[in-house]
Amino acid sequence: MWAHKEWMWFSHSGMINQKYLVNDGLNSNCEKNARAIWTYNQGALLGGLAALSRLERNPSPLAMANKIAQAAISNLSDTQGILHDVCEPHCGADGTQFKGVFVRNLRELCRAGPQGSSFGQFILTNARSIWSQVQQPDYNLGEVWSPPFGATDASTQGSALYTLVAATFVWQN
Repeated sequence: MWAHKEWMWFSHSGMINQKYLVNDGLNSNCEKNARAIWTYNQGALLGGLAALSRLERNPSPLAMANKIAQAAISNLSDTQGILHDVCEPHCGADGTQFKGVFVRNLRELCRAGPQGSSFGQFILTNARSIWSQVQQPDYNLGEVWSPPFGATDASTQGSALYTLVAATFVWQN
């Protein structure tokens, strides 16, 4: 199965560092590039591992996904438990989506089984912080999920909405 082969390559590529954080890429020598650690890299892998677990009917990919999720939360959140990327508050065109990718895929990990349910409080904490900063009259959702919330545009709205949608899943379960 190609998905399993891809995971075997990725898991041995050096992309996952000693802290269980996913690096941004490999250099021309196929070594980790030592660039910034981004939330979306963590999230994309969480979603992939949750899907692989479902596809193979095998819970073992979830063990690594849980380690990555915990490492990301521990290393990429502030003391209040709010997720951040290093580019804030000026992440640019695609960077404002990164945290949304993480939380959307963290939700997929939560859906994959009981081991992922421990991340619900993290999702709720971020959703509450986002919602507490809603800017009336248009109810804009900002780039930064802790005060001050920063710039707002379609990208920041979408990213924050992923988190609010993920929170509805947590509240229902």
